[in-house]
Amino acid sequence: MYDFLFLGIYRKEFGELFNNIEYIGLYYLASFLEKYNFTSKVYTGEKYGSFNLINNECKNAKIIGFYCDYDNQFEVKYLANYLKTSYPNLIILIGGPQAIALDKKFMIESKADIIVIGEGELTVWELARYYLLSKGKLSEINGIRYILNNQLFETPKR
Repeated sequence: MYDFLFLGIYRKEFGELFNNIEYIGLYYLASFLEKYNFTSKVYTGEKYGSFNLINNECKNAKIIGFYCDYDNQFEVKYLANYLKTSYPNLIILIGGPQAIALDKKFMIESKADIIVIGEGELTVWELARYYLLSKGKLSEINGIRYILNNQLFETPKR
């Protein structure tokens, strides 16, 4: 069992063009969290070719963090929805450059718990403390968007 599974998922529509994509920010987040004794794994790859691997790994994680950019936002929405439906206790975080544009409709359709806006190191660390150690208040974590009682909340930028 580990705390985080970070996913950098891309769609395979350009042949072999994206075979070697690595989302370095995900590895940085994992390394940062490790300094504070939170465990994590990172997976980057094409969605359909790795679906079974991702599905199995999610059984061992508590929080799933997606990297979302313009090119993979539909894959993120689909996979986040599937994982939250299959594993309702998973916490789903979505960050990356597209996060700032993700609205309430996207959150509902993806079943995401949190959208992380801006740099994520401290934000994800505070979210880890909130969800895994029951420390702090969600409303006091800067740089996030979340839905509570069908209302969208956005905390101040970090």
